[in-house]
Order: sequence, then structure tokens, then C-alpha cells
Amino acid sequence: MGLRLLFILVMLGVSPALGQTVSELYPKVKSRDFVTRIERFGALLVGKPFMEAPLGDGPLDRFDQGPLHRLDAFDCTTFVETVLALAGAPSADRFQQTLNAIRYRTGKPSFVNRNHFPCVDWIPNLIERGLARDITQAVATPWGIAIASSVLDKRAWYANLPPTVIRIEGADEQTREARWRELQKQGTRFEPLEASIKYLPLDKIITRNRPTEIQLAERKQEEKTLEERRRTEGASDEDIHHEVVDLRLKYVLEESTVDPAFLESVPSGTIVNVVRPGLSIPGTKMNISHQGFIIRHDGAAFFRHVSRTSNRVKDVTLANYLRLLLLTPPVKGIHLLQPLPPVEPGTSLAASPSKGDSNGKTNHEKRRSRKPR
Repeated sequence: MGLRLLFILVMLGVSPALGQTVSELYPKVKSRDFVTRIERFGALLVGKPFMEAPLGDGPLDRFDQGPLHRLDAFDCTTFVETVLALAGAPSADRFQQTLNAIRYRTGKPSFVNRNHFPCVDWIPNLIERGLARDITQAVATPWGIAIASSVLDKRAWYANLPPTVIRIEGADEQTREARWRELQKQGTRFEPLEASIKYLPLDKIITRNRPTEIQLAERKQEEKTLEERRRTEGASDEDIHHEVVDLRLKYVLEESTVDPAFLESVPSGTIVNVVRPGLSIPGTKMNISHQGFIIRHDGAAFFRHVSRTSNRVKDVTLANYLRLLLLTPPVKGIHLLQPLPPVEPGTSLAASPSKGDSNGKTNHEKRRSRKPR
């Protein structure tokens, strides 16, 4: 297939290599309400598997010619991006343009133009384009906020990119090596900068009863017994790891409680950015380790996401997910973004006031606005 034809198909929402079209999804979601579209398009993708770095920058990019979109597998960020684009685009023929506006600084696909880092690229891009607003401060008012800061060094990150980042179909090893060196040089244009983000600390919204020394010893023994038994049964290390994590989650669930006021305060469709200050990656540090949506259905709040651990897109109760984060002490809290519908001539996508954000306000803001001054 020629590059020109491939490019045209991709821009029309067709992924030839995957045999899927975005247009197949649009007839399944009739609502024009933006939050409802986030909920329903996301629900159509529940069960899809996790894949590391599933997207690239299209067939015309010099460095990563992976697909501009796909519907069969996701990592946490591409899942959020895809759902936002599906919900925000009024029709399938506008999907890729909408996705590009989310993924790229100027809306033009290229590796260098991609919003790689949430704190300094991805979140600011959404806010500047009017595609989201930061509601962390508003939601966190009853509990307080904290600030995570780290020095983000894009130059060092580019210098540490591995050769496998180059994805060019049909290229020989010499070409790949040359493009890899060229890409590393692209990073010399960047200077280190301070990356800061506000977040709602987990310890402000979760009450935890600390176990006694005796309980800790009993739990350690229970984990050891579980590991020994499962190994004698021939279980894999991965299966054993998951079972131990499930056991630890059971402990956390027994001893901790999430403030119900918080669970009720966040609008459905909100993007959760999990804050892990100073997270080290090759060449630099960052502050956000995971992303997903808060979704409300069946009278409860859920966290809809995909991760290496979950292996697929899934819904877990928000309260349980937040308590699960306690098992990763470096994770300190959550940052909250409220997606906004793209403003396009001739479209009527809008956020519903029935979703807990009337006139763009969170539930806490609405309660405060009713109080006399």
C-alpha cells in the first residue's frame, strides 16, 4: 500500500493494518451530551487489552511510523486520548483531527511534536486548547492540596531513548541507526525545566487504621504461606504476584475508608492523573505515573483505566482503586482534569449539568455558590 493512500485512510479514521474503523463505533453512541459520550465510548472499549506504546506518529513520520490510532489495544494515556477524541469529535471523519489536537502540540503528528510528558506537555496542551480545565483546587477545597515538583530534562530523555523507539516499516538496520541518532539530536533544543502540579493527597481523603506489629507479622506469614503453596502447585511467578497483591489489597480494604464526600464530589468523566513525585525514567524525572477516568454508573463511582497490571480496560470501584494506591507508597495523590467539549461550528456537543458539573462547576463549587456571602 502506498504511503499516500495509507495516510488518506488513517485521516479518514481507518486503520488498515488492524482492519478496524472508527466509524463502526459512532452509530452505537447517539447522545450529544459530552460526558455521556465519554462514558459510552469508553464502555465500548472495556475489555480491550493493554499494550505498551501502541500508537506512533503515522506513516509520514521520520522516527515512529506506528499507527495514529487503534481500537484494539491501549496504554493508559492512549486510552484516555482515544476516548476523549471519540467523545469530542462530532463524527468519524473528525476523529483523527480531534485526536491529533490532543496528542500533539500544534495538532500536527510528529515524534518531536507529541505531548510526551503530562505535567509540561499533555495537561497544558488540553487546557490551552480549551479541551479541559483543572478542577483539583476546586474539588480539594475541603481537604487541601499539595504540590509535586521535579526537574524534567527532555534533553537527557532524548539522549537516553533506546534504538527500539524507531519504528519504520521496511527500513534496514543502517537506516534505523541513523534515524535513532537523528532523533537523539532533536533533544538538544530543550532545556531542563521545573515541572510542578497540584494534587489532592491520598492521606487527606483516606482514613487508615494502622495494623499492630502482631497483625503485620501474621500478614507476612500468610503471604509466605500463600507463595509456598502456589509454587508447589506450579503457579507462575506472575500469578503468584497478582495473588499476593490481592491479599494485600484485602488488608488495605479492611483497614481503610475513603471519605464519601470526596466520592460524591467529582463529576463523571473527570480525568484522574495519579501523582508520583520524582518518578524516575531514563534520563529524567516526572510527576504522573498513570491516567484514567472517573465514571459513574449503577449508583457508584468507578475508575476506568488500562494498565500493565490490569492487562485490559476495566472498571474498578473508585474507592477500592484509591485504597490500592496505598500499596505504592511513592504515589502521593491525584490531580483532576475535567474534559470540555471542543468548540466547533455547527456542533452541539455540551457537558450535561446533570453530571454534577452544572455551568462548569464541581459539586463542591455548587454547594459553595448557594451559601450567602
